[in-house]
Amino acid sequence: MKKTLLIGLLVISMLAMVGFTPVEASYWQTMKEMYEWNGTEGETALEIKLAIPDMEKEYKVQIISKSNLKEFITYSEIHIEDVKEGKNIPTIKMYTNGSNIYLNKEAAIAFVTATGFGETVEIAEDYVMLEGSQNTVKFDSNILNDAIQFIEGMDLGIDLGMKKDGDTFKLTLDSDQLIDLFDAYMRYVLTNMDKMPKSFMPEEIVISEEEKQEMLEQYDAFVTLYKDTAKEFMKGSKFYQESTLTNNKYSAKSEVLLKTPMGELEVKTVGTSVKLDSANIELPSSVKKITEEELSSLILGQIMPDVDVDTGLKAIVELDGSYIKFGELDFEEGNITLKIEEGKAYITAEDALELLGVEVEGVSHIRDLEDYGFFVEWNEELKTIEIYQ
Repeated sequence: MKKTLLIGLLVISMLAMVGFTPVEASYWQTMKEMYEWNGTEGETALEIKLAIPDMEKEYKVQIISKSNLKEFITYSEIHIEDVKEGKNIPTIKMYTNGSNIYLNKEAAIAFVTATGFGETVEIAEDYVMLEGSQNTVKFDSNILNDAIQFIEGMDLGIDLGMKKDGDTFKLTLDSDQLIDLFDAYMRYVLTNMDKMPKSFMPEEIVISEEEKQEMLEQYDAFVTLYKDTAKEFMKGSKFYQESTLTNNKYSAKSEVLLKTPMGELEVKTVGTSVKLDSANIELPSSVKKITEEELSSLILGQIMPDVDVDTGLKAIVELDGSYIKFGELDFEEGNITLKIEEGKAYITAEDALELLGVEVEGVSHIRDLEDYGFFVEWNEELKTIEIYQ
């Protein structure tokens, strides 16, 4: 379970770092020039429109950024204008250093307030840092270069018609092509997982042929099966991108329209980045550190106010008895004999010991676990039993 989740995160990370674009030899040969720069600085403007029943949102976003591509340190300053409602949104100042994220306290407080995680938050330091304490992958320039080399060698088996006009590459995709591209990309990555660069894959993860086959079977069962449904659901969506790299300057613009029966999302982007021979970015010194575990406890404590904020999710149990048990740093899957009578779930002493390491007598109503220091919650949406401690 832990390995499968980590692999999924690695795939998502790769998509985020190099962009979700088809592999064209001339395109990647050009783009590699930018990824080999020491650093960049740039400016990006976005127009975002969201239209769903009873809600219309419109935002204008300006992003000023600087990146050190050798040390994997970035700084971004993000200004957001609420066009429809005119709400005052604080400027976001964000640093990243590998997997650590720094956020200015004004933006952090606004986020906490907006999401309802707390009515009042006091932060003495200038920045809050979310510390990626459990990340086993080293984020540096090597991982970026290796990811590019891995993608450069891809043969996705589809031609999406990228055009070259002078120094500009142009790509237009409809909704069917977007889904076909994503499907081909994911299938290639899963099939070639054992060929992923060493800097990108933690040493302790060794992928066997059986595990690759299992991941492909899971992908087919949970994703491929719904490809045609997704195409129909997103009918009318489209993507357009222009990319130009000349004289140590990269320019790009894109338009994304996602249409669904529930509403539409439109995002237009125009941006430029210029090469820097050196990019010195000084990280904040006045910092309040928050680990991933502390953030989870904060969120859990606000979502479930009747539970102590130190409460942690111990297990999720399906009605068929399959479960996921959470340790401090890993996960474990298994099955117990869950008996359902008159809408109540019962668990045996053996299964309680296996699942939670607690000794009970005989067969017990699962809510009786609360007598042993646990908290049992029914998730109506997911139809699962969640056990906390």
